[in-house]
Amino acid sequence: MKSIAMFRNALVLAALGASAGLAFSAGTATTNIGVSASVASNCLVSTASTGLSFGTYDPTAGTDNTASTTFKVKCSKNAGYTIGLSKGGGTSETARTMALGSELAMNYAIYSDSARTTNWGATAGAATGTGSGLNTENEITVYGKIPKNQYDVGVGAYADTVTATVTY
Repeated sequence: MKSIAMFRNALVLAALGASAGLAFSAGTATTNIGVSASVASNCLVSTASTGLSFGTYDPTAGTDNTASTTFKVKCSKNAGYTIGLSKGGGTSETARTMALGSELAMNYAIYSDSARTTNWGATAGAATGTGSGLNTENEITVYGKIPKNQYDVGVGAYADTVTATVTY
């Protein structure tokens, strides 16, 4: 019996200790931690895959030579952007010229529409778009035209370089 009494006393002491411990247990407190980030507006532009190649121009044919090419723009999702094209070697965006050496030039124009009626200038805003996210490329088409009846162009290979500027 003595062991039962000792066991009962041990249980009572354990219960009293446990309840006393709960009465003096540590409290809790909480706080909120703000979490934030921002997404930068950013764009990547690829080089035109083929360049704007008009092929062979025949000044006696009486027809315009036309060509088109594409390049791709990837921007942060919802980032607005505009694209301007430089004048290249011409005197302005409406008077672009390809050169053959330092003395001969051939006029050409670049347009933002397939009808070739809207000149594509260097001012940002000639072509506009909204980024779809960096996993999606927006394909931009450049339309060109060499106007007919340029009788003063000499035989040879003419070239120019135009810079596309994406502003976002």
